[in-house]
Amino acid sequence: MLKLFNFSLIVLLAFPFAVSAQGINFAASSSSEPIEVSAADGIELHQKEKKIIANKDAIAKRGESYLYADKIEAYYRQALVGKNTEIWKLSAIGGVKMTSDKSTAKGDRADYDIDTDILALTGAPAHFISEGDHVTAARLEYMPKKRLVVATGDAKILREENTLTATAISALFKENAEGNLEVELMNADGNVVISTKTETATGEKASYNPKTGVAVLLGNVKLTKDGNYMTGEKATVNLKTGISKLFAGSPSQGSDGRVRGVFLPKSMKDAKTK
Repeated sequence: MLKLFNFSLIVLLAFPFAVSAQGINFAASSSSEPIEVSAADGIELHQKEKKIIANKDAIAKRGESYLYADKIEAYYRQALVGKNTEIWKLSAIGGVKMTSDKSTAKGDRADYDIDTDILALTGAPAHFISEGDHVTAARLEYMPKKRLVVATGDAKILREENTLTATAISALFKENAEGNLEVELMNADGNVVISTKTETATGEKASYNPKTGVAVLLGNVKLTKDGNYMTGEKATVNLKTGISKLFAGSPSQGSDGRVRGVFLPKSMKDAKTK
């Protein structure tokens, strides 16, 4: 067990997920506001397929949230109550852009299923931008009923000079006393890399619990700062106490039970910077 560098980046990067859960509120089944669709090149009604197609510069609006795309397809059905029809699925294709008060999301395609309450944005990559925070991934999913946001496929969160990358990053939310959503648990899986201007941490998995203030890195953990580095199987960072620890793996994990560190003398560091 070794004391680690002070590494709190994973907490800083949890913030954009909180914004994403509350900013782009197009996927909000609890909303009673209608979805308005318009287009520059006309709207087609396919009664047999129960589908509406908005062509060229298509726009869908719900409250203060907007969805823009080259084409928007809206699927409708008979409402469960009354004789009116209702839209139950939206697909936006080509040049997709979603905007709300403080957030913007971009991608190649977006699909919103109102029944399952899942909004999925895909791209190469898909982007979510809010107040200086930037999230990219091959697929971004927002599930309001589960209070879950998932970024998969080369997922990356960038805030100023701080980054978190992984195969998949997810955040689970809860409602606080003020009625706003806040991160309850954040996970990163697969080739996790956490970087600041001076520090880098890598591992196979990472998690952060805001209630306990503890961040955990698992699997072939390596911590690097100013040319120094330490390796182990598990790292914990308690942001409330300021105590960080690095642990070795067990023999069943192929470990000899030792934690290792390499620390360069100041003279060697100075030589490397010249």
